[in-house]
Amino acid sequence: MTVRTKPTGKLSVSRIERVDLVSEVVNRVRDEILAGRVSAGEQLPAEAEMTSRFGVSRTVVREAMCTLRAQGFVEISRGRIPRVRPADPVHAVESLSYLMTRKSQTPISLLEVRRPLETEVAALAAKRAAPEHLAKLSDNIQQLVGAKSLSERIVCDLQFHEALAVATGNPIFPLLFRVLAELLNDSLRKTHRRVGVERTIIGHRSILSAVEAGDPERARNAMAEHITWAEEDLKESE
Repeated sequence: MTVRTKPTGKLSVSRIERVDLVSEVVNRVRDEILAGRVSAGEQLPAEAEMTSRFGVSRTVVREAMCTLRAQGFVEISRGRIPRVRPADPVHAVESLSYLMTRKSQTPISLLEVRRPLETEVAALAAKRAAPEHLAKLSDNIQQLVGAKSLSERIVCDLQFHEALAVATGNPIFPLLFRVLAELLNDSLRKTHRRVGVERTIIGHRSILSAVEAGDPERARNAMAEHITWAEEDLKESE
């Protein structure tokens, strides 16, 4: 690819001479945003200016902006110049969820992912959980005990695990669990409907007890046992 460059303001300028022009514009603008050369809330160059800078048509620029909006990088209001959107993990979670949903996976394969991930989450929560995290986990268990409908039980079950991920203090764990949660609904619906919620409550209480005691190894083992029970319940429900 041959490019010609010249000085610019907020976006580096290289005329694009490739077949996939939309993707190239998307990549260039996204790289500038990720590098921090265009800040959150800041306007991008106007459409006419971008067509001149990149040497592409208005149609290409418009399609590129639509793609960047779908990816969560820019926000576009009618009649206004696109602005850089503040970092928001929701789009990344949604994109990964869609990708995972389209790939073939089984409930057992999800459990194989949960086992190493959530046992480590439990261990870290035992080291780092603050009083407000412990209160949240305890309250969640009480909500699960009192849940009347199947949907309520599933929500409470998932919320306990997400709250545990939050208690690690590592923001990546809750994001990862939200992706898993999108995929766990069907298997949880099967197990809660067929075998009930009693073992889930016992498992959650055992995990919380270990976390409250600040015992990482005990928390890790309690989560491992909880996931083993989930696997047994899943096989029984099939």
